[in-house]
Amino acid sequence: MHNSFATSLSIRVAEGHVRLYTDVPAARDHFSSVFSLCRCVGRPKGPLLSEYGIFFQGRNEVVAWCSYPDSNGSDRETLYAGSSTSAVWVVDHEMIKRTVLRDSDCAALHAAWVSTGNAILILAGDGGSGKSSLCLELLLLGCGYGAEDVTFFQGPNPLALPRAVLLKPGSALRSRSGLIRLPSVLEDFDGRAYCLPQPPPKVARYDQQQFVFMFLEAAGSGTLSRLGPTETVRRFVEACQTPNKISPLLFERVVKTAREGRSYVVRGRLVPAVHQAIKDVAA
Repeated sequence: MHNSFATSLSIRVAEGHVRLYTDVPAARDHFSSVFSLCRCVGRPKGPLLSEYGIFFQGRNEVVAWCSYPDSNGSDRETLYAGSSTSAVWVVDHEMIKRTVLRDSDCAALHAAWVSTGNAILILAGDGGSGKSSLCLELLLLGCGYGAEDVTFFQGPNPLALPRAVLLKPGSALRSRSGLIRLPSVLEDFDGRAYCLPQPPPKVARYDQQQFVFMFLEAAGSGTLSRLGPTETVRRFVEACQTPNKISPLLFERVVKTAREGRSYVVRGRLVPAVHQAIKDVAA
């Protein structure tokens, strides 16, 4: 099924792992660096959710495919055939998308999360709301790294998916000291940069810490307001990509967090006062 020159990588995602095979150097370098904190060391834990391949087919063409366990490749689906850069982008995107929508039993929230000594800070919001930038700034303050864009919940507990933080062109953080930009062919593809603090952050582990919700909105003048249980549940379900997978225990924890006054909406740019308030919550 795989040629003898292929590299094999196992990456922790949701409650299990996915496996990638490739003989394309650009693909090997991207997934090895961008998912360096997610790679399985030793025997992978949890179920194998899916397998992906990125292989040369002829001199200039690369083919990308996906298959599922126990099929012996009989259900292999071609995802893309063309340039190596586009093949890497397709597999990177499809690996998370298919885990969210098909392969995992976990609820998936469009959110980043970090851990502090006594709290799990969950940053939910649409694209462009500032999740990645705020997540990276909190990592630079020493928070543990949970996830940057998708938070999986196994029952009521968040699972770590600490891939490199993706910054858009023009982000002021790209030149911030204390960061390292990781090699990726996709930086030439769409101009976004993959970054991690240096030294790398500790991978977060949920250990019965209390939740704090921050729902981020791009529009507004820079305010931080507390939310009640009803509005918190509405926003949580709205941000959840698989609301049918929200467990009763997770629902109860969301309500409990709001009732205890630990749910907020952040509107607009993070003016210094709001930024400091978030740091204080994370402290």
